[in-house]
Amino acid sequence: MIDKPETVSKGIVWAVDHGADIINLSLGRAPAENKVQPGYREGVEYALEKGKLVIASAGTSGKELFYPGAIEGVISVGGLDENLNYRSNIDVQDIDIFTVDPKNPANSSFPTAIVSGAASLITALDETISSKEAMNIILEQADVIDINGQNAKLLNMDRAIEFLDRTDPR
Repeated sequence: MIDKPETVSKGIVWAVDHGADIINLSLGRAPAENKVQPGYREGVEYALEKGKLVIASAGTSGKELFYPGAIEGVISVGGLDENLNYRSNIDVQDIDIFTVDPKNPANSSFPTAIVSGAASLITALDETISSKEAMNIILEQADVIDINGQNAKLLNMDRAIEFLDRTDPR
């Protein structure tokens, strides 16, 4: 796997320039000593400026949100085990949405792909909805659960799809 931040950044730019609307980044690195990981920034900011949805892994180890998930405007995804246990020290409030990782131990890479797929499904079900609007629906329809005494959003695709059905003018 190549996860050199500069290479990933170039890949993001290429994907955006070739029609990608949703950028899935099931990867990341802990913040460097200066609290950033600059290599990802160019590609992520390019995608965001072009109105694309960028979804990235929150990380699993350490105490701070991983990059590129820590970049403003990126949707960060955390993973829970099948019993909805959170096994990371990253602050729950820094993570936009959680979903279950069926692997043991749970991490945030596979959940990131699940959330990206969920956004893609919403746009496929209603082609008038942008990927960012789809993500807003997902976030608004998520279950609110307690993780370590803090409210967190848990992906609920059934509710997101039901929302589409209720708002469909047909």
